[in-house]
Amino acid sequence: KIKFVGNIMIDSLISQLPKAKLRAKKLLNSFEIKEKDYILITLHRPSNVDNKLKLEKILNQINSVGKKCKVIFPLHPRTKKTLNELENKFSNICFIDPLSYIDFLSLEFYSKLVITDSGGIQEETTFLNIPCATLRENTERPITIDEGTNFLIKNVDFIETLILDLLKIKEICQRKPPKFWDGKTAKRVLQEIISKKL
Repeated sequence: KIKFVGNIMIDSLISQLPKAKLRAKKLLNSFEIKEKDYILITLHRPSNVDNKLKLEKILNQINSVGKKCKVIFPLHPRTKKTLNELENKFSNICFIDPLSYIDFLSLEFYSKLVITDSGGIQEETTFLNIPCATLRENTERPITIDEGTNFLIKNVDFIETLILDLLKIKEICQRKPPKFWDGKTAKRVLQEIISKKL
């Protein structure tokens, strides 16, 4: 009685991608960045951002990476709260206000690499074929590792080393998105409902 229909979030991404691409030029200019020449970051999970010492360790390593590649970091309110308790010594990280979904998708689409702890972004980068470093001990989206471009960083002591290794990859091989990640999931849901006359 269970039907495999796909990933409804990819429907949303595909429907909004044209708008995001239209916004991209303005955003890239405003942050003085070029296509595929910057790292985009989003962190919000308590395990990463609530502990000052752990967040500082993460940011110190990302700040070092920022010497070699521009880093854009839209701040989640939870992350900003802890960051405000730290000495601001992260001069190689461009902290910005939170972005709308469309604006974030714009920057994500043209990024060289994404660093995140967000489940949804792991899926988006897999579909967009963008390298993604996930600061988590595990992921509820294992398909993004098995079939996608997602790499888990379980130990924050190795963030800088692993990120620099990922940046050396000139081009992620083009992979097909996972099955039914095609923007037609909603249609398949409707077809199944109609066929069962629920």
